[in-house]
Amino acid sequence: MNNFFVAAQATYTHLELGLFSGSQQKFFTQIEKKDASKKLIPAIESILKDHHLALPSITGCIANAGPAPFTTLRVLLSTLNGIAFAHRLKLIEVDGLKTFVAEYQDPAWPATAYLLNAFNRELYCAFEQPGQPLTISILSVDACIDYVKKISSGPWRIIGNGASLYENEFKNALGNRVFLPADTPDFCSLQALVNQALAGAGTQTKQLLPLYVKHHTYKPSIAA
Repeated sequence: MNNFFVAAQATYTHLELGLFSGSQQKFFTQIEKKDASKKLIPAIESILKDHHLALPSITGCIANAGPAPFTTLRVLLSTLNGIAFAHRLKLIEVDGLKTFVAEYQDPAWPATAYLLNAFNRELYCAFEQPGQPLTISILSVDACIDYVKKISSGPWRIIGNGASLYENEFKNALGNRVFLPADTPDFCSLQALVNQALAGAGTQTKQLLPLYVKHHTYKPSIAA
């Protein structure tokens, strides 16, 4: 018997929705952020119907619990919470920043800063360095640049939508000590999110909670 999951995440531009049988993606679609609240449930029902499924027959829901823009993330998690409660489905929440790291680790770039936009000139940061545990923090753009300056002479790869957004500031301050790939990814993929969940990196919960509360899960671990 196949274990079917609905997987979803709020990116900075869309809401992504997929149907998975184990780790195999059966269907994928995107919903505009502005339409998330009115189109999410009909989209889920339509996907399941097209695959001859119904909500009570699936195993559960996998969700990126953030970080992500406030409104879309709130709509997503509250909708999935309601669906899971009504149909007694399993809920698995996954850390989007850690998933982003896992998906785009590259041995050719052992020093990498994974940067997601936290708005108001702040960044969700994950710093990966040889022989060091992953450091996760939230920092102002200036503090992030200062941190990279202090800990290593480089070179550093910087990726994520936060890196793209503040590319000029990083390059002006750090010069050839930083490298932003031309095809830099903005965010983790839905497939990577499901892979993390099924590998045990997610958390099964009775209620999905957001990780966008900047000074809750991602407490500043580096002096700004």
